[in-house]
Amino acid sequence: MPTVEAVARAALRDIGMDAGLLNAAAWVQERYEELTARRMKHLQKRVSVRVPGAITAGTISITQGDNLVTGNTAAETAWGLQALSGGSWYFQSGNVWLKITAVSGAIMSLASDWTETSVTAGTYRVVSRYVTLPTDVQYLSNYVTHQRRRRPIYVGGMPELEILQPDRLYTTGGPNYVAESGVDATSGARQIEVYPYSTQDEVLELRYWAKPTVYALTDELPAFITTNELKEGVLIDVMRWQMAAALRRNDKETAAHWRNEYRAQETRWMTKALPNLIKRDQAIEDLGLVMRSPSSGRQNEIRTAREMVYSRGSRP
Repeated sequence: MPTVEAVARAALRDIGMDAGLLNAAAWVQERYEELTARRMKHLQKRVSVRVPGAITAGTISITQGDNLVTGNTAAETAWGLQALSGGSWYFQSGNVWLKITAVSGAIMSLASDWTETSVTAGTYRVVSRYVTLPTDVQYLSNYVTHQRRRRPIYVGGMPELEILQPDRLYTTGGPNYVAESGVDATSGARQIEVYPYSTQDEVLELRYWAKPTVYALTDELPAFITTNELKEGVLIDVMRWQMAAALRRNDKETAAHWRNEYRAQETRWMTKALPNLIKRDQAIEDLGLVMRSPSSGRQNEIRTAREMVYSRGSRP
């Protein structure tokens, strides 16, 4: 497997100049990151995430214009079992959602004052509305599995969820919808909202593409990368460096030469080297696997009368 240094030196050697090894190494990292924007297979990962169950135990009281919720003994006990302060925990009574900022015994502090009618010994819900994913998640796959029920969960957009369920009133036996909901304010990690909210803790399995690794000079690059192909991308940056150096010398003719060279090099990178690297990353072609495999869990396209009969559950 090539190292960052090997690719950097190869690019510098190709045009017989020294733009600085550390500069070239940084360009290797940047071209690798450009490559991984294509959702490469070597960055695919799976992770199981816990979705805390909704809390509805006991009753609460809250006064209009106040931001303090008072729970009875049962509510206080339930709140004490979870770390509700901060994070993504929200309080709901009626149709109104407010973020929880702190919990001390039977007193819950909300981020905003309660504007609705005062509630005395009323029902409520406390829900962890957003689930924070690992910090290395770059792209989330459409394949999310509810482990307890062993079934896939629909992955959609937040606008769709807002239109279908603007008030999020339902608490059922398990989630069936996942939508991306921004990033965590503290860690910067991506978050998802899982709906309907479950009455018990759930575990979801997600597949995602991780952020690209940041490599040091002597680190080995992934096995599918070849020096010959990745250096074609690095050469673009080397030639642009040459153009900039010529402009600093006010050598416009040389600068124009390197401008033409790096533009031609961009074409070679985009049309040949980059597609080749993407192909090398794929050990198995996904679509072909789905079409051929009888155990893929998906219905194959019906193309014959025999397949139509089988699809109806009977034999010809």
